[in-house]
Amino acid sequence: MQFGTGRGTIVSGILKTIGITALAALASSQAFASLTTFQVYSGANYGVSTSGWGSVDSSGQIATSIPSGATLVSAYLYSAYYGGITPTATLNGSDVNFTQNNPNATACCSLGSSRADVTSIVAAAYATAGSPTTAFNIGITEGLTDNQDGEELVTVYQYATGANRTVALLDGFASVTGDTATLTLGSPVDGSTAAQLMIGDNFSCCDQASSINVNGQVMTTVAGNNDDCVSGFVQNGCLITVGTNLNDGGAGSDPFTPASPTYAQDHERYDLTPYLTVGDTAITITTANASENDNIFSAVFVVSGDATVSDGTAPEPGTWFMLATGLAGLGVAKLRRR
Repeated sequence: MQFGTGRGTIVSGILKTIGITALAALASSQAFASLTTFQVYSGANYGVSTSGWGSVDSSGQIATSIPSGATLVSAYLYSAYYGGITPTATLNGSDVNFTQNNPNATACCSLGSSRADVTSIVAAAYATAGSPTTAFNIGITEGLTDNQDGEELVTVYQYATGANRTVALLDGFASVTGDTATLTLGSPVDGSTAAQLMIGDNFSCCDQASSINVNGQVMTTVAGNNDDCVSGFVQNGCLITVGTNLNDGGAGSDPFTPASPTYAQDHERYDLTPYLTVGDTAITITTANASENDNIFSAVFVVSGDATVSDGTAPEPGTWFMLATGLAGLGVAKLRRR
């Protein structure tokens, strides 16, 4: 550490500290959304399988699907938790290496999720299952089942032919006070445009719910619940719901959530098409959890054509101001030092 005796040295030190603080704030800021873009598959005919599993027992089966005529591209396993733990799991008998942890700082109860790339594990299970054309099950275990609410398995595949479709994976945690994501479409909405959304949500039950708006229209105010708890009752360690679309709507899929659903009718799988207007060039999704005790930890989009995603994590104007002030401070400090 350097100590100075003059006022100029003291002031420059203060201004330098402001600059460092501003840069640190920028590095940690996620201004409008905390569900962030993880992967976007575009430019070919992509599809995706999503499914969930939760239990107060330590082991069970989670489903996935790779349709006939498609090849596996990638697969990811999410483990959603409460209590700030580090989850552990096995899939198809192999240890899962969770490389990304996403604690939700805006919700109660130290909620969060962890993500792992399980492409090789799913590929091995697929080969063993004999390359089926419908859903197949993979064995799963939890190491800390009392605090692990459950898992979501996301499997992305690609067809050799067919019109382009985009699959976008967002993960992390939705800020309970409001979260935004926008898909920019490669061409404006017309009569052939189709889009759907599946979310993963944990630590939800008993009428705790989140709202989801699409292009400014209310789609649901009751997203949540523990639909994928195979134990069949409400209990910590089994509070998870995942919108499931196996085989693009085939065996084992959740029905699309109806308009103005009840809590029981909302299964976290949504047809976005009715909320689009011919000529729209983007699909904007906003979420919020008024009770601040749910954790939307993933959002999976499927849309016809090519699309890009903006997850709203650009710094807020206030953060830019802090950064500018800090950098200005660094400049003044340098001047005084001279």
